[in-house]
Amino acid sequence: MGGQVSRGARRAQLVSRQREAAAAVEALRRAGEQNVLDRVLAAQNVRDAGNVRAREVAEADLVGVAKAIAESQPATSLELWRRVEGDDARYAEGTCLAALGRVEEAKAAWRKLPSHAHALYNLGIASEDDREGLELLVRAAKLGCKPALKVAGDYFAAGRGCGGQSFENDSKASRLFSVAAELGDPEAAFQVGSFACAGKGGPVDWDRGFEMHYVAAAAGLAKAKHNLGTHYFAGKGAPQDLAKAASCFREAAEAARVWNGGPARSR
Repeated sequence: MGGQVSRGARRAQLVSRQREAAAAVEALRRAGEQNVLDRVLAAQNVRDAGNVRAREVAEADLVGVAKAIAESQPATSLELWRRVEGDDARYAEGTCLAALGRVEEAKAAWRKLPSHAHALYNLGIASEDDREGLELLVRAAKLGCKPALKVAGDYFAAGRGCGGQSFENDSKASRLFSVAAELGDPEAAFQVGSFACAGKGGPVDWDRGFEMHYVAAAAGLAKAKHNLGTHYFAGKGAPQDLAKAASCFREAAEAARVWNGGPARSR
């Protein structure tokens, strides 16, 4: 690639100057058939030409390439995001900076996005101050960041940034876990079940505990499978069934074995 512009890319440049949208887009496609950098160069030239249709296509192309190479080529992705407008692009810039080890620059980029849920989430988990971190996580959760629900719940459950462990904080944690569980987070579902069985943040509710441990176990969570076995073994939240209990315990052990890299090899 070497940064050289191929014939396809040069053709896109010439056509874009004439503001002929259909031809510009076709030239852009041909440039992209050769390699990624040619497509990026062609897209940028089309975008700068002022042709509305070609600019829209080129912008989408830039975003697509920037996303595709974000993990493998964060430096190049960063440069591409800087050519795209909008808060999502600024957020992506911060993500690329973080991947490059430029953490403080990443934080500075995210701080400029006070209404971007995922920027607030990243700032929250990166904060060294628990109170500030929790505040940011709660804001992120309210703005629709699903991971923030579970992490904020963890903070309240541990008493981090909220004055220590208490029934009130357990109640807040339970509510956050419940919302996250409804949105499909198996770890949150496991926590809801465990809180219900222990009476944390509310009365002991074995039926609720069984229900949520079942949901988490169905998602493949080994510790939830184990807890499900405990429900069947003790007959709490579900009729006692020793065969089902044994099956759950075996599945949990197998899942844990696979997670830990398989059985130990004989010497």
